[in-house]
Amino acid sequence: MRMAQQVKDILPHVPIHVIVSDVERTKSVDITVTNILEGVVTFVAEDPTVATDTDSKVKVATKVRTPVNPSFSRDPNRRHMTLQEKKDEFIAVAREKYIAKHGL
Repeated sequence: MRMAQQVKDILPHVPIHVIVSDVERTKSVDITVTNILEGVVTFVAEDPTVATDTDSKVKVATKVRTPVNPSFSRDPNRRHMTLQEKKDEFIAVAREKYIAKHGL
């Protein structure tokens, strides 16, 4: 359960039962986070208005970000780069929240 809580701290919008299921399968926080970020694990995001005890400890202002490339490219290399940019952005936001929460 400790590993699941670590993932929940990084990705608070992911339901805990989804996290627990993947952590039990992978036995790794890093692999579970990667699976979630890359879309290997599918889930319906939790309502952000529902406060948990971890949410009440730290409030991080989220920035409204525009999509990197709102159109779907026919070029597979461009599509890959767009997905990579989205992944990098998602990781950066998760990292900011983690750093703010733990005061690093």
